[in-house]
Amino acid sequence: MKIQEVAEAITVDFDAEDGPIFTPIKRYTDPRDVTVRCSSLVSESKGKCCRFNPKFEPLLIVMTGTIKLSHFSVKEYLLSDRIEEIFRISDKTSHSKISEISVAYLLQFNSFEPLTEAMLDSSPLARYAAEHWIDHAKSGGMDSSVLTLILRLLISDTAPLTNWIRLCNIDFHYPVESFSMDKAEVHSPLYYVALAGIEQVAYCLLQNGAEVNAQQGRYGFALQAASYGGHEATAKVLLEYGAEVNAQGGEYGNALQAASYGGHQAIVKVLLEKGAGVNAKGGEYGNALQAASFGGHEAIVKVLLEEGAEVNAQGGEFGNALQAASIEGHEEIVEVLLEKGAEVDTQGGYFGNSLQAASYGGHEAIVKMLLEKGAEVNAQGGEFGNALQAASFGGHEAIVRVLLENGAEVSAQGGEFGSALQAASFGGHKEIVEVLLEKGAEVNAQGGHFRNALHAASYVGRIYIVRHTPRMGNS
Repeated sequence: MKIQEVAEAITVDFDAEDGPIFTPIKRYTDPRDVTVRCSSLVSESKGKCCRFNPKFEPLLIVMTGTIKLSHFSVKEYLLSDRIEEIFRISDKTSHSKISEISVAYLLQFNSFEPLTEAMLDSSPLARYAAEHWIDHAKSGGMDSSVLTLILRLLISDTAPLTNWIRLCNIDFHYPVESFSMDKAEVHSPLYYVALAGIEQVAYCLLQNGAEVNAQQGRYGFALQAASYGGHEATAKVLLEYGAEVNAQGGEYGNALQAASYGGHQAIVKVLLEKGAGVNAKGGEYGNALQAASFGGHEAIVKVLLEEGAEVNAQGGEFGNALQAASIEGHEEIVEVLLEKGAEVDTQGGYFGNSLQAASYGGHEAIVKMLLEKGAEVNAQGGEFGNALQAASFGGHEAIVRVLLENGAEVSAQGGEFGSALQAASFGGHKEIVEVLLEKGAEVNAQGGHFRNALHAASYVGRIYIVRHTPRMGNS
């Protein structure tokens, strides 16, 4: 942590009548005084951080003072039983205290006025507190004093809740700041608690009447948020209080798809036991089986199939589970799906079919497996029109050769680049260009985004392809 952040912890008064409270008058005049107070325990080091210049000039490297234990033995000593108990600390107690400091610090932001950098400069612990209080609270065991503070922070339509989310919106795949976010854009406390996986707080909120099936946020519902995050205990609390297991909406369509995508087998089983529809449609991946297949979660794929998942169900970004597994190179899952009757030439999805997906991804073993199972090597459709064009664009020479050996039409038309030769030329894959030309690819074939291979190579500056590939140069 930065010295300013560590020093700011002193501003939280633990002796206040109503519990820990932010008290700015306790602040050090000079943050580096903290290194004097703890001179034998900590030391200052120089850390580097990058600050982006909005004028698109080079990144500026700035030095910032950080504080750390002076030696690893300091931590060992403080945690040991060699010192009197009154001075001894533990990891759990430390996390608990840091969470109390963090939440109490955030409670000072009691205005709906937009946050500013100037405000945060004068409150140097704010960003750390907003981003890390959850982890510290969970690691600290959630005692009553921490729980009380958290419940004060998580009151709907209040400024502290709004400002926490402004500083660290956890409803994204990574923390996002939005200083002027309106309170109407902030979701319910229960939703954020479910996403964070704090079951004790979820229980308290539900006991006090929180709406368990309110639709909101990236994940649609609190149950889907908890399922996505892998928070089994929280999911069980939500189900106990009436969460609708098949509620539709959100990024993954339903809780089962969210848990399947995340690889959370225990939650998948809980949801199925509670009546989750194994073939429910919707969401980014269309159904739970496709989500698990894309994520590479073989055990969950098998659980879903045992529960009656339709192996050829259509929908979602990749059209079906087989294509999803093929694009990511999950060979074992491809084998499982094929054994369960997955149709190898099913059309649909971004890549049109599984062979094109595997070819684009560069997964030679899967390409061979699909061909052995009868995949049509010249099947049309998808982003690249056919498997040969997909492999050529991706630069996968070995797969290009496999496809050609299995009868791929070297001059087949269609797809974004019109032909495999144009795709390889655009990608700068000289060896593949040579292979295609040796197999009779028509160098002047028209079509695709760049009209022909020569234009494609020239457009992206692949002059070496034109110069060093005789038939291209002659054209």
